Parts: sequence; C-alpha cells; structure tokens
Amino acid sequence: MLPNPSLEWTATGKPAWPRGAVCLSCASRPSRLAGVRPSAQTLGLTERMPVNRTLLKTPISKTVAPAWVCPTCASGMLRLNTSSLAYAMSSESARASDEEWFDHRHVEYRFTALLKCDNIACGEVVPIAGLGEVEEIPDERMEHFEYADQFFPTYFHPSPILISIPTTCPAPVREQLHASFSASWTDANSAANRIRVAVESLLDALRIPRTRKGKNGRRQRYSLHERIESLPPHRAEIKDLLLAIKWLGNHGTHETTLTQESVYDALDIFEVVLTNLYSEHPRRIQQLVKSVNKRRGPARRRQ
Repeated sequence: MLPNPSLEWTATGKPAWPRGAVCLSCASRPSRLAGVRPSAQTLGLTERMPVNRTLLKTPISKTVAPAWVCPTCASGMLRLNTSSLAYAMSSESARASDEEWFDHRHVEYRFTALLKCDNIACGEVVPIAGLGEVEEIPDERMEHFEYADQFFPTYFHPSPILISIPTTCPAPVREQLHASFSASWTDANSAANRIRVAVESLLDALRIPRTRKGKNGRRQRYSLHERIESLPPHRAEIKDLLLAIKWLGNHGTHETTLTQESVYDALDIFEVVLTNLYSEHPRRIQQLVKSVNKRRGPARRRQ
C-alpha cells in the first residue's frame, strides 16, 4: 500500500495535499451523475425502486464498504477485510506527481480488496477491484480541508445481488440476471444484453414459441417483440413491462450511450415481472381480496 504523496505550497497559496490524508466514508461526487439521461433516479423515483442507487454509488473507504447483499446466501452483508485493501496510483498519476500543478484532483488509484459475508453460516469471500480517487472535503467555512481516499469497484466475483429474485424463478433466467449484475459495474451495454437474453429465457419458460413455420416450409424465428406481443391474455399485466425492458435492451445492442442508470431501470422492471409471476405474496393477497369481497367481511382463517 503506497502512502499519499506530499505536495509543496503552490504559487497560488493553496495548501498542500498532506501525506497520510484523513480517510472518510463519503458519498460519491455529484459530478458522477452529470449527463445522465432521464431515468428512475433522475425522475425522482429512486426511493421506490428495487435497485438501491445510493448504496451502489457509495464508495469504499479504507475502513468500511457499503452494505452490499451477499450474492451467495442473500441474507448476509458483505464486509470489507481492511487488511486486504491494496492500492496504488496509476502510472500516469505517478509520473505527474512531481509536477508543481499536481494535486489531489489528479490522483487516480487502482485497488483490490476482499469482502466477506457476515453471515456465519455462509462466510462467502468476494474479490473486488476498481478505481480510486481523493476527495477534498471542506469545513463549513471553506477554510480548512480534509482529504479522503475513496474507491469505486468496477469488478466483483460474484456481484452483489441488485434485485430480488424469487426462489421459483427458472434457472436460465436467474443465471442471465446474475450475469447482468456482474456486467453492470463496468459495461452497461453488456449488462443490457444479458437482461435481454433473460427476457428470452423467461418467454421460453412461459412456453412462448421461438419459431414458426414459414411459407417455404422452413422454421423462421420470431423477433423478441413478436414473442412478447403473443403473450396470452392472462399474462397481459407483464406485456408492457417486458416491452419496456426490450426497448432498453435494444438500446444496449444498437447504441453506445447506454448508461448504468438505464440498466438499473431495466432491472427494476424485471423485478416487478418476476414478482408477478413467481412470488407467492401477490397470489396470497389476491386470494385474500377475493375472499374478503366474497364474504363482505373478514376472511375465514384455517384453525
């Protein structure tokens, strides 16, 4: 682990970035969200969304990591093994560190660390890697500053769980969603493609045909749009949801500007689809509502 470089006072009178800067746990810079297209977050819907944007954008400090859900047991939280954290400046930052103009804004770290599930029955270990920077934190009067090393993962193996997946969800769908979780940290287009494949797998599980017999007698593939539109009437509640996911997936396939926020939007919608199809809670509520309305009063309880 390399110490932070010391800097001399500059010609402008700006105080140096001190060696051994204080490391604090702080939120990601607002500038990281600059230029984000309208999404669940930018439309003010974050609090109601399954994907916890705030948690996912919170950096790691030298002493603590955000409370990510364990990908193995889904009940424990991943905790930072502080002794495993190793980081160093990138070669470009290191070369520039002796220049007079160099300060905390020009630091870029590379880091690795281990996370461990705090569920004693699980204890899963997750390696992570990514980038780091130094955050300047002023006091209330903007007269004094502290400096925090903070780290942003771009790689997990396996990735934390981003949405809730019912236990009865078909395995091929689950596998593609977990692959999208991993890709979402660094490659939004790849994550969107994985989500699109998950939709195809879901339609397979719902017995929606992939092909039809053409006029020449050969089998012809249905497009994803055609497959979604062919859902039976009793699946009408998920048709619009799947179409929205498809449009986001198309953007990831044909465009280069898909954002991480769009991936989160698609996962938000997918969780609703899975809840409708495979969660017992909505079914119990529907049965309860039917019973209450039929009896025009409290439902009968089994003894």
